[in-house]
Amino acid sequence: MHLSALRTAAIAGSCAIALSFVALPAHAVTVSAFSHSGSESGTSSSDSATTSTDDSGTAAGDDGTATEAGDGNGGAEAGDDNGSDATDDGTDAGDDQGDDASDDQGGDTGGSASTPVALPAEQGTPTQTFRDTVLLPKELRTRGIKVVYSGLTRKAHYQPYFSGGQSGGPISEVKRANGNGSLTLVIRPRKDLAWMSTLGASFVIGLRGVDTDLDLTQQIQVKYDSDAALTTERHGKRVALAVSVDRETESGRAAAWKKVQVHFQKKVDGTWVTVKTTRTDAKGVAKATVKAGKAEWRAVVAAGKKVAGKTTRSHRR
Repeated sequence: MHLSALRTAAIAGSCAIALSFVALPAHAVTVSAFSHSGSESGTSSSDSATTSTDDSGTAAGDDGTATEAGDGNGGAEAGDDNGSDATDDGTDAGDDQGDDASDDQGGDTGGSASTPVALPAEQGTPTQTFRDTVLLPKELRTRGIKVVYSGLTRKAHYQPYFSGGQSGGPISEVKRANGNGSLTLVIRPRKDLAWMSTLGASFVIGLRGVDTDLDLTQQIQVKYDSDAALTTERHGKRVALAVSVDRETESGRAAAWKKVQVHFQKKVDGTWVTVKTTRTDAKGVAKATVKAGKAEWRAVVAAGKKVAGKTTRSHRR
């Protein structure tokens, strides 16, 4: 009876050891599947786990616990979701912050600091000839400002412009010199530049090179026209000459031109000869008394800084 007890105990112990040996691989497979994060390592572990489960016991393999856990949250897919995506995000962030910063701070800044290219000099010796540089408002509106440019570079382009009246800019479209290097312009103020034809206006007409380094300018003065009336009176052998000079379009004391130079002229053998020169007084009147027989007389108002010249009608006395 003592020997039977010992045999029973030995058999029970052997069974316990056998059972624990069988259960151990299933537990070890589950831990291995969750512990691998790399794509290759996770797949090998899953394959290994599946094989081990199938060999050891059908219940654990059929259950699918180790395989599904490896596929869903661990093993290869866990490695792809958490490893590869994290790597991609890091790379994109590096590209956005590194490359963009490099573009904004490096290449663009260096390209913006460019030195302007100097235009070539004129091939000839440019000159300008204006028909008139002192005009009356009516002349400016009807005849315009005529100028002939010569000695320009043949076939080159030029920009006529104006400056004055608290403004400036192109006064016409770009022009092209002809085959002789000449350019003729007749400039009449546009509606938006009507101030150019007002009394006393002053401005600059210029020509700037588009293809060449050129800048020619000329001051243009628009003067007040004047009304001049000559009177003559004979007293024996003397003739009293008087001329009154006023600003055109104005009246009253403010209209009188003061200190305007006047030439009194006499016609001799078909030619006008100045016999006396004087200036107008505060009332805009100039006077002269001359000795002479019967003759033809006139007065010429000299052009000044603000007033245009004027010639009166002739009188016989």
